[in-house]
Amino acid sequence: MSAALDAAARALGEARKVHERRPGDLRAELVFERARADFEAARAAEAEARAATADARRASLRTEMARLKREFEDRARALVARARPKRRRAQAQALGPLFEGRPF
Repeated sequence: MSAALDAAARALGEARKVHERRPGDLRAELVFERARADFEAARAAEAEARAATADARRASLRTEMARLKREFEDRARALVARARPKRRRAQAQALGPLFEGRPF
């Protein structure tokens, strides 16, 4: 919990004690309700901050995954190219222009 949420929880606890001691006192009830609203606002603010942090972390992880995927694909292409015999590669490159533009 953040310091603001801790302070709001403490204030709410104190206001609740006073309100429970004097249940008919409207002023104590008003202080209690204000403290409860402050606590809920602090809790919502903390939840939003946690969500923003999680969103930023997810975006960072998505970027890292895309980079790793590109790196993996580049390495895979290099391995395939290296595994292909040079003679076959040279032959495919030499025969390529012979068949360009001809219908089969």
